Amino acid sequence: MTDLSPAPPTESRSPLKRPLGWLIAFNRMMCGLLVVSMALLVSVEVVCRSFLDFSLLLTEEVTSYLLVAVAFLGMGVALGERMLFRVEFIFYALPSRVRTVLQLLFDILSLAFAVILTWQLGRLVISSYQRDIVAPTILGTPLYLPQSVMAFGLATVVCILVHHIWLDLEAIATKPKGKGRPSDG
Repeated sequence: MTDLSPAPPTESRSPLKRPLGWLIAFNRMMCGLLVVSMALLVSVEVVCRSFLDFSLLLTEEVTSYLLVAVAFLGMGVALGERMLFRVEFIFYALPSRVRTVLQLLFDILSLAFAVILTWQLGRLVISSYQRDIVAPTILGTPLYLPQSVMAFGLATVVCILVHHIWLDLEAIATKPKGKGRPSDG
């Protein structure tokens, strides 16, 4: 029978553990504030349209920017708490060392993708700022503002992936062979 109980937590020596905890907490708090802001803005728009016969004319644009911010900031939160989807009944049926190696491979490939995407988003932010590009809307939002949040969210993902790779390497170096849930450290 396979033991699926969590492994006892081990203390990681990763220098990123504490700062990433703060960063994840900040992103989680910002996501909550942004979702509440979206709900309030949409509610005000509904009241204005239904009872006061006018529209704010900015609700769709602003809530779209807020939604993108929630998505990009939330990626780091989900990844940092290892709350992404995976087929666990197959994953946990594998030997512990195989799972750890597969997790390391996933984290390395994800890091490569995230670094490239963050780099390209950074270039886009700089280009939008230098060329003074604004949205063709009533607000005329400078596009480097929402793009900056996207780049920040992906930079958070990059940092978390580096931390996860550190944890994976620690686990490979110290974990005995066998089955059981890996510790997130």
